[in-house]
Amino acid sequence: MVMIRQRYELLEKLGAGGMGAVFLTRDRLTQTTIALKRLIPNYENASDTQLGEYFTALATEFRTLARLRHPHVMRVIDFGFTFEDGKPQPFFTMEFLPNAKPLTDFTKGLPPTEQIRLLNEMLLALIYLHRNGIIHRDLKPDNVLVDQHGHVKVLDFGLATGATTRSVTGFTEGTAGTISYMAPELFSDENATVQSDLYAAGMLMYQVLTDIYPFNQKNVMLLVNDILNKIADITMLDNELGDLIQALLAKDPAQRPKDAARVIQVLCAVTNQPVPTESATIRESFLQASRFVGRGDEMNMLKMALDACLNPAENAKAHLILIGGESGVGKSRLLDEIRTRALVKGALVVRGQAVAEGGLPYQLWRSIARELCLSTPLNDLEAGVLKEIVPDMGMLLERDIADAPELTGSAHQQRLVLTLVDLLKRQTQPLVLLLEDLQWASESLAPLKQLLQVRDQLPHCLVIGNYRDDERPDLPNELPGAYAIKLPRLNDTHMAELAHSMLGEAGTQPQVLSLLKRETEGNAFFMVETVRALAEEAGTLSAIGQSTLPQTVFAGGIQHIIQRRLQRVPQNMMASLEYAAVIGRYLDEKILLQVLHSQESLEQFLTQCANAGVLEIADGQWRFAHDKLRETVLQQMKDTERSVYHAQVAAAIEKAYPNDENYHEILLDHWRAAGNRDKELVYLLPVVRDWVQHRAEYARAIATVEHSLGLPELSDVLRCELLNLGSKAALQHGENAQSKIWAEQ
Repeated sequence: MVMIRQRYELLEKLGAGGMGAVFLTRDRLTQTTIALKRLIPNYENASDTQLGEYFTALATEFRTLARLRHPHVMRVIDFGFTFEDGKPQPFFTMEFLPNAKPLTDFTKGLPPTEQIRLLNEMLLALIYLHRNGIIHRDLKPDNVLVDQHGHVKVLDFGLATGATTRSVTGFTEGTAGTISYMAPELFSDENATVQSDLYAAGMLMYQVLTDIYPFNQKNVMLLVNDILNKIADITMLDNELGDLIQALLAKDPAQRPKDAARVIQVLCAVTNQPVPTESATIRESFLQASRFVGRGDEMNMLKMALDACLNPAENAKAHLILIGGESGVGKSRLLDEIRTRALVKGALVVRGQAVAEGGLPYQLWRSIARELCLSTPLNDLEAGVLKEIVPDMGMLLERDIADAPELTGSAHQQRLVLTLVDLLKRQTQPLVLLLEDLQWASESLAPLKQLLQVRDQLPHCLVIGNYRDDERPDLPNELPGAYAIKLPRLNDTHMAELAHSMLGEAGTQPQVLSLLKRETEGNAFFMVETVRALAEEAGTLSAIGQSTLPQTVFAGGIQHIIQRRLQRVPQNMMASLEYAAVIGRYLDEKILLQVLHSQESLEQFLTQCANAGVLEIADGQWRFAHDKLRETVLQQMKDTERSVYHAQVAAAIEKAYPNDENYHEILLDHWRAAGNRDKELVYLLPVVRDWVQHRAEYARAIATVEHSLGLPELSDVLRCELLNLGSKAALQHGENAQSKIWAEQ
């Protein structure tokens, strides 16, 4: 049994080529079947410098690919590097398509209109990839599949283009099937481009429309000679259609169409088919993949800390760095960049997220503990302790795990905290923890505080957390020993760089830069939204700056920006979006599926909202692209609507996670917000008891008891239970007088 990172179990090889092999794989974390591709770098013909550049570029592309969401692009789920004999072995995972067929096989015998539809879907995928700066490089029938629903899925794309790529990956190892779709210029050691992708697309179009391949595939030397010198026979095609194919297969890339969008326009015109529209998605791809700028000093500081983690000096200690800044200033993007570098350097990178609403106890550590448990030997007691925050521990470890012996009060919390920190200590490779939105962390700070007390025992550990310093300015004081970085807004130079990455030459015009500076004051999130609004007014991104610009873009400021983004969500999806907002910043697909009733509805909703830039994927989990989007959706709800949504979400949680104690606190909040007193009382006592007896959350218990004692629906038995728990909490919290009052009552 071959395992990757102790998470991915390789079941069988599905195929192999010159650049790697694809395996049917079981994801132990999600218990789903996926496809995993392992890439095979050419270590013999590449220098260390070339390899380093290649791996960095590859990791950056993997991160970009994981963010893509398009109906005709295979979804990348995860990526990373394993290290064998000290050499990085890159891999990425993607959705598995059962019973899919290569495009050229599926289209045989289909009516011409269906063939054109499928070719357009392939070209739409190319538009999307190219506008995100991704060159496919290996477009061929096996990489353009038609799924069981009759739609194209383009896969196996974006293998780190650049000047050093050929020496690292090579083409000569490829099969004749790959060579058959290589553009002539690639045999002259030129880099892959949009035009080389269009050549491959043209060859696929030729095969689909004629049912033959135009050159000699029986001998590799003859095949290469034909590609370089022979003109494909187009006499069996209509004149205009033949002209298009001939242009795509031109030996000189400069003679091929400019982009895939132009190919679609001509293809539809000469076949009398309607042109599929994709302008919103194309525009969004530019904005969402904007360049990382203006954080050189901060990035250098993080790189130094990472290097210290990778090669700790004598008496080294773990580093905890806190990145503070306002919402939208780029804190998460900075973490993404250091994550890429850490993966390339061989570190194990895991991420945790605190949430404002909808979070479970120790939410920050749940995903971290789940992943580390797979690669760390645990005895039954340790596994039982961590089972509190990893409920499916038995499934992950593939053995029965009993609950740990019960402890009460602070002893229970201390045992969990010490076990978590010990889990971090036992990692055998450098460990980077990325912790997001620490302004919302409560009990989740306890493991961080313990970690700081034993920093000298974790020299291979780097912890980087971000937080909104306007909401929790004293966070660094709560974590003595942490180093705080203030992330400012972008200066004029960096604003110009970001504008150029989104707009090209139009972004360098003084009037455009002046408007962006005036409207956004250097907030990166505001800049992207302002450019989006300008593009909507101008029609396209390229049209910005060609006509008179407005004096102001948004009379209503940032709130109006958010409104414009939300208006891009189809009206029939708004109710689903409101449900999602009630669920929380991060969306649990199991809960959302209960609300939307079908997997098809769920996929349509996620795709539409991703294309609108309202939802995105972060580390394999769906979330609102920005908190302000979710906050605005909630603010716009009427009170009566909000209570209905809370009730339906609570009911969905009960169906998705029946009898799961981890959700009691969330269910208490939802039923309380729904105004359903009977259901609120079902969860009230278990939650307060857990706070007092297990989590030492005495202040929260006291406040909840004070609120609940005034409820007329309380039975005498429940009132007595709450008074006893409140008395214990008050005593532990040092409020002796209140403890005595409740005890006497």
